[in-house]
Amino acid sequence: MYPLLLLLLLLAPRLEAAELTLTLPAFEDGSHRYYHALLQESLADTGVTLTIRQPFAHLPQKRLQRLVADNQIDLLWMLQSAERDRLLTPVRIDLTRGLIGQRVLLIPKGDAKSYEGVRDLASFRALGKVGGLGAGWYDERVWQANRLPYHVRVMTPIS
Repeated sequence: MYPLLLLLLLLAPRLEAAELTLTLPAFEDGSHRYYHALLQESLADTGVTLTIRQPFAHLPQKRLQRLVADNQIDLLWMLQSAERDRLLTPVRIDLTRGLIGQRVLLIPKGDAKSYEGVRDLASFRALGKVGGLGAGWYDERVWQANRLPYHVRVMTPIS
């Protein structure tokens, strides 16, 4: 929560009162909930009550970037890129402490032995396994570039 103190300093002119309203994106798969809770808890630790407005249904990331640039959304969390840094004002705070860039291979129980010989991309490819990815995941390009088979699953909304 402490990395958000920099964010609080950036928002300081807007924090004169003990209440703050931010317009933030929300996603059908619920992936926004972590970031909303992180903001609310961090601000609560400083005595600020946060109200989050979510006026937009799930929108593509490019559209959300435009909404930030047009001041229709206050904050947007994304992976860093040179293009985004050029178009928007980056706040360099690692909200997930590097976990967003980590990958964990989930394998069926009792199947670990078949992975023991994997030492490089070629030996991983030789397993003939198919990866399961979510629609729009950044990893899809990585699997494509490495000629690894994968299946994309469109996420269903969380109620």
